Amino acid sequence: MMNDSEDGAIEAAVDRELAEDLHRSPHEGVELAQEGSVGTILICGPPSGGKSTQCKRLVDKYGLIHVSAGDLLRARQNLMPELAAYIDAGRLVPDELVCAIIKERLAERDCREKGVLLDGFPRTHRQAEVLADLGVTVSHVILLKVEDEVVYGRVENRRIDPVSGQIFNMKMSPPEDPAVLARLVMRSDDTRDKMRQRLAMYHDNIDSIMQFYKGLVQPIEADAHPDRVFDRIRDIIEGDLYWGCHIQRSMTVRNYECSPTNDLGGSRDLITATQYSEHMLWLMLGRGVLADVRNPISFAGRPKIRANKNVRFLVRAHSVELCHALVPGLDVHCRVWLEHVGERSVVLGHTIATTQADVERALKLLMITGQQRRYLETLRESLQRKFGPHREMEIARGVTVLVTIDRQTGALTAVPQRRRLRNLVLKGALQAARSAPRSAMIEFAATRLQMEACPDEAFKIEYRVQPRDVGLDDYINPATLVSLVEMARFEAEVSAVYPRASKRVKPLTSSTLRPRCLWLETRSPPRLGDRVIMRTWILNKRPEAAKGVPALTGLVFVGFELKDMASKVLLRGCQVLSPASSVSAGDSHAKL
Repeated sequence: MMNDSEDGAIEAAVDRELAEDLHRSPHEGVELAQEGSVGTILICGPPSGGKSTQCKRLVDKYGLIHVSAGDLLRARQNLMPELAAYIDAGRLVPDELVCAIIKERLAERDCREKGVLLDGFPRTHRQAEVLADLGVTVSHVILLKVEDEVVYGRVENRRIDPVSGQIFNMKMSPPEDPAVLARLVMRSDDTRDKMRQRLAMYHDNIDSIMQFYKGLVQPIEADAHPDRVFDRIRDIIEGDLYWGCHIQRSMTVRNYECSPTNDLGGSRDLITATQYSEHMLWLMLGRGVLADVRNPISFAGRPKIRANKNVRFLVRAHSVELCHALVPGLDVHCRVWLEHVGERSVVLGHTIATTQADVERALKLLMITGQQRRYLETLRESLQRKFGPHREMEIARGVTVLVTIDRQTGALTAVPQRRRLRNLVLKGALQAARSAPRSAMIEFAATRLQMEACPDEAFKIEYRVQPRDVGLDDYINPATLVSLVEMARFEAEVSAVYPRASKRVKPLTSSTLRPRCLWLETRSPPRLGDRVIMRTWILNKRPEAAKGVPALTGLVFVGFELKDMASKVLLRGCQVLSPASSVSAGDSHAKL
C-alpha cells in the first residue's frame, strides 16, 4: 500500500509530466467523424462487465475506432512508473492524465475520419466534462449492467494472451490451441480484492456520469450470451433499420378484419391472424435478425457481417391457432421470435395478445355492436380473474417453419450464421407473456399430423393465383392459402356435399362449427398465374393424444390438399373445427 507521502510524490510527478501536454493547445477541440458513420459511441459498465467482448463486435460490424482508456494506460505504464503504481494498486488514475492521453488519441487521423467507440472513458464526471469541452458529440451511451458477484466470477477466470492480446474466460471459452493455453497470463489487477476496490469506485462515479448523459443512456442486462447482448446493442444503434431477434408491434383491429357479429371467431378472424403473423414474418426477414443473413447492412461503406445473397427463405410449414375472437377497435400486440434453428430450417414463433387496458379502450368505442360489447365484457372479466391488469391474454398463436433455398439451383442449403442465430433463440423467454402453455393442437401441428390419403370423392374447387395473392417473390402468401382452404370448406358445407367416408361423422354446418386451428405444409408453393385444385375432406383418423396432453374431444378434423393441373401435390394440411361455444372469451382453453 502507498502512504500519503508516496501519493503526493506520484501526483507531483504526474503534474510535471502533463503540464506541457495539457497546455500545448488548450483551446483546440477534436472533430470526430459523424456523417456516414454511427457517430461516437460510449460503452460503460463495471470492470469485467463484457465491454471488451462487445467492443470487438462493434468494431467488426461498424468499422469503428476502438479507443480503450485501459489499454492506452497499460501501454504507457512501462514508460511511466508512477502510472504503473496506480494500476497495480487498483486505483483510479488522475483525471488530468487520462484526459491528456485520450485527447492525444482522438486527435489522430483515423478517429477524425471514422466513428469512435470510447471504452472506459469517461469514468468520472470531470472526464465527461473534458470530453464535452473537446467538442466530441456522443450519439449513444450503452450501459452494460452486471451484478458484482458475476463480475467476481468473470475476473477470477479471465486470462490474456500476451501475444495477440485476446481475452479468454477459462470457464466459458478457453482457447482450443494448447500453445495459446500455455502462454496465457493473468492481469496484475485481476484479483478479488483489487476488483472490490475498482467496483466501489465504479459505483461511486457511474450515477454522476449517467446524469451527465441523461437522455442518451440505454441500459442493457449484460449477464447473457454475448450474441444476445450485441443483438440488443444493434437494436439501439441502428434503430428502425434493425429490430433484432424478437420483434413486437401493436396494431388496432379494423372492422373489415373481423368476422360478422353472428360468426364471432369465424373464418375472417383466422385469416386476419395469419395476415398479422405474415406481417411480422416480413419484418423479421426484412429488418430482423434474419435480414443480414441474406443481405449485409453497411455502415461507413463497410459491410461487416457476411451474408449470402444467393440464399432465400421459403415458408415450408405454417400453423395458427385462434384462441379468442377479434373485435373492431381492439388493440393487439403482435410478436415474432426465433424459436429454433436447425441445419436447413428456422422456426419462428408468433403470437397475438391483448391486455385489460386494451379491452377497456375498445369498450368505449361506439362502432362495436351489442354482441361484440358483451363479448368484450366477458373477455375483460376473464382477464381480471385469471391474468390481472398487466398480464396479456393470447388472441392467436402459432409457428412458421422457414427453409433456406439456393436461388440459383433451387435446392435446400444450410442456414447461414447458424451458430449466431442459435445463440439468439429465445428459450422460454416469452413464457411470462403467454396466457397458457402451447396448446395441444399446436403441438400436433409441430409434429405433423398423420392423415390418410386424399379420397377420390373429396370436394374440390379450381383457382388461379392472382396478383393480390403473391408476395414480392411471386410465391403465394400463407394468408391466401388459409383463405383458399376456408373458401373450399365453406363451399363444401353450403353445398351439403362434404365427403364423409364414415357414417359416424356428422355433416358439417357453418353455424355450429368455427375454425380453431390450421396447419399446412408446403412442398412446392404455387406462383403467380398457376392454376391449382384445392381438395378437402373430413378426416376419419384422429391424432392420438400425446402423453400429458388432454384428449381432444368434440372437435372435427378436416384435411385439405392443393395440387396443380398435373396432379402434383403442392401442399397438404389439416384444419381443426370446434363448436362455436368453445371460442368464447372466458374459457377457450378449457375446451381442449
